[in-house]
Amino acid sequence: MSTGQVAPENARAFYGFVENFLGGNVDAALEFIHPDVLAHEPPALPYGGEWKGKDGFRALMEMIGATVEVEATPIGLHDAGDTMIAIFNAKFTSRASGASVEMPVCEVYGFTDGLISNVNVFYKDPCEFAERISGV
Repeated sequence: MSTGQVAPENARAFYGFVENFLGGNVDAALEFIHPDVLAHEPPALPYGGEWKGKDGFRALMEMIGATVEVEATPIGLHDAGDTMIAIFNAKFTSRASGASVEMPVCEVYGFTDGLISNVNVFYKDPCEFAERISGV
């Protein structure tokens, strides 16, 4: 297991991605994404599953943006060498119904060549999210 400080280029990619994604700038957010990225979203979500490559990642970000408005406040950031773990308090508001849900979300980021190459996302209660946002 690797421990230590995140490399400056990895921190730059993480902060650049998060700032641009939450700001709604998909093109700028993609500048910090590795061409072979793999993202994992909980299967219960409307955009759940694996998303591969930059085109897949773009599709994921666009689907998230079309499904919900996201407000996120970071409450913890932990580094372990080539991995960053970010914990957010997040509020998701459905664009279709206006229903909202708040919960902690943990995201684990891996890096290759100073770009985000792997993202694993963990919602505190993905079933509650699906129920409130998707009406499932």
